[in-house]
Amino acid sequence: MTPGWVTPKGAADYLQVSESTLYALRRAGDGPRYAKRGQLVRYSIADLDAWMRQNMENSNENE
Repeated sequence: MTPGWVTPKGAADYLQVSESTLYALRRAGDGPRYAKRGQLVRYSIADLDAWMRQNMENSNENE
């Protein structure tokens, strides 16, 4: 069973991106929602899934 909250490393693994990519997305305000308390950053699996759904593109046969 997948935990409800993951570390940045866990989120990067889940999204199949590097931690540096996830960090850059977070800094740019383009990444998934996250919770931060002091230096502690955590991502909700539900928010990671929602972010992925928002960023899905339809295939286009004309490309």
